[in-house]
Amino acid sequence: MRPGILLDVRNLTKHFPVRAGPFQRPSGKVQAVTGVSFHLSEGESLSLVGESGCGKTTLARTLLRGYEATAGSAWFRTGEGEVVDLLTLSRRRLKPLRRQMQMVFQDPYSSLNPRMTVQQIIGEPLRIHGEELGIATREARRERVRELLLQVGLRPEAARCYPHAFSGGERQRIGIARTLAARPRLVVADEPVSALDVSVQAQILNLLLELQQRHRIGTLLLTHNLMVVRHVSDRVAVMYLGRIMETAPAETLFTSPGHPYTAALLDAIPRPDPRVRNRSRIKLSGEVPSPRNPPSGCPFHPRCVHARDRCRTELPELEHIVPGRQVRCHLWRELDLKGAATD
Repeated sequence: MRPGILLDVRNLTKHFPVRAGPFQRPSGKVQAVTGVSFHLSEGESLSLVGESGCGKTTLARTLLRGYEATAGSAWFRTGEGEVVDLLTLSRRRLKPLRRQMQMVFQDPYSSLNPRMTVQQIIGEPLRIHGEELGIATREARRERVRELLLQVGLRPEAARCYPHAFSGGERQRIGIARTLAARPRLVVADEPVSALDVSVQAQILNLLLELQQRHRIGTLLLTHNLMVVRHVSDRVAVMYLGRIMETAPAETLFTSPGHPYTAALLDAIPRPDPRVRNRSRIKLSGEVPSPRNPPSGCPFHPRCVHARDRCRTELPELEHIVPGRQVRCHLWRELDLKGAATD
C-alpha cells in the first residue's frame, strides 16, 4: 500500500443468500455490493453517492465488519504503521482496532441512548479504551468530555443533560463528539445530515470538515444528496446497483461528469434560477433494477438513453481516464455530458 494511503479497498463484494424458509437452501442471492475498489488517503474526504438501495450502507457495514464480506480485501493502515486486512482479521485482533474506526450514524434521535447522560454517552469509549488513550481516571474522562463538547460547539454544562433536552442538530454534534472521543483515524459518516433541517445541515457538514482537517481523519461520507458533497469532499465516487460507476475529484465531477448516471444525478439537483428550472432535464425512465436479478451488461443500461447493443451484453470495466478519474462506461469517449452539470 502506498505511503499516505489510509484505506485501500479491493474488489469488495457482499452478497446475501435468499431462502424460501429458515431451513431451506439458498434459492438465489441479493448482490448488494459487487467488486467495489477505492482508496482513501489520510486526512482526505471521499463521498460515496447514489440512490437509496445502491449498496452504500452495506458497503460501510461490511468494511467495519458489521457484515462478513463475500469476497475482497480492505487494507487499513493502523496508528502504529501496520497494514492489516480488516476483512480477514480475527475478532480478537479486530477489537483493539475498533477505536481507530468510528461511525457517525444517520438518525441522531435513535443513535443516542436516552437513559444515559451526555457525559456517559461521550465517556463510554473513553472508559473502554482509557488505558490506550492515556485517560484512565474518572476526572480525566470528565475533562476530556468537556473538551470534546467545546470542539463540537456545545457548552460543557451539556454533559449533565440527557439527549431529550437537545435538538436534532445538537444531538448529532453529541454523536460526533462521541466519535472523536476514541481519536479515530477513519470515520464513516452514513447520511449524517439527512434527518436534520436544511438550516442545520450546513453547520454539521462544516463541523465534520473542520474536525477532519484538524485531526487528519480520513472520512468516508455516504449520501444520496449531491448538494451536500461538493464543498466538503476531496473526491466523489458514484454507486449504482452495488458497483462504482465513476470516481473523480469533486469539482471535476460536478463540472464534467463522465457517466450518464452521474449526469442525471447532477441534473436532478434543484436550482433557484428560473431560467435553469424551466429547461429540459435528463429524465431517468423505469425503476432501479432488483439486486437479486441485476440486468446483464452495464447495470445502468435499462435506464440509459444512450445505451447500445454492447451495453446490454457486456459489463464495462472501470477505466482509468487520468490519475484520480475513473469511469465505467463503454461510451464515455463519445458522450458530451458537460451541459448537464454546468449552468
